[in-house]
Amino acid sequence: MEFIKHFVMATVDLRTYRYFCAVARSGSVRIAAEACSVTQPAISRQIAMLEETLSVTLFQRRPSGMVLTAAGSALYGNALKLLNQAERVERSVIPWHGSGATFRVACLDTTLHHIMAPFIAETGADISDLRPERAHNIYATLEESMDIAVATAAPPRGKESQLLARAPISVHYRSDMLSADFNGELRDISTVPIVIAGQGSAVEHIVRDATEIIGLELIISSVVSSGRMAQAAAASRPVVAITTEPSLFGLETQTAKIDEIVLSTPLYAVWDTGHPSDKKIRQLVASLSAWLHESQPWKPKTNP
Repeated sequence: MEFIKHFVMATVDLRTYRYFCAVARSGSVRIAAEACSVTQPAISRQIAMLEETLSVTLFQRRPSGMVLTAAGSALYGNALKLLNQAERVERSVIPWHGSGATFRVACLDTTLHHIMAPFIAETGADISDLRPERAHNIYATLEESMDIAVATAAPPRGKESQLLARAPISVHYRSDMLSADFNGELRDISTVPIVIAGQGSAVEHIVRDATEIIGLELIISSVVSSGRMAQAAAASRPVVAITTEPSLFGLETQTAKIDEIVLSTPLYAVWDTGHPSDKKIRQLVASLSAWLHESQPWKPKTNP
């Protein structure tokens, strides 16, 4: 009973948790000290104090470095959430201090370059950083330090979300690859090798599902991590690319269709329920949605 009382009454400074997480990440007091801009003895004292306060051993000290115990691993996950939440709370009041942008956004590399960066440049949106992530990991960043995730995959349960727009899927090709009257119909490229942007993004799933429904088999020669890479392949060898990006490298482009039905992928904004800046996030998301419908950044750029 005395232990429970002691544990409940114990308070730990956020700085101590920052030091603890730094050691847990690096496995080294020296590296953690450098990352936190403090001395090694300062880190060691804080870790020892934390272990004494919580009455548990958090690390096994080995020649190879600091290794989390089972108790340390349990604390690490929750300490990260605590630090990220504290950071969000602090950043939620930045606009009232007149200190500039607030939100951090995770998205695909393609979305970063062709949507989010232009959106910030044209509107001065309240975004302080963009973090490129692979499709399968984007929503997981909301459990770390990201405020908003912009992705094509269906939003996970328990999160706030909004459908921003539907981006048309395009076919990109060299002019010598397909006939001049090609209009984007996927039936007409069933004998041509295809490079598709996928690895977890919605583009690959939508194309595969749509063609499977009508019994159309495409020759997908490779699935790459970005639309830019898919188009680079189409520019350099006899394949066509399927992506949601505007045409690059002088390639021709047509909107992908099946029996005249345009294929498109949804684009969602997702954030945590109960985020300290929920109202401002909703305003930002509404602004992004309006900008997407007006500018349609997936369309080829034309010179005046």
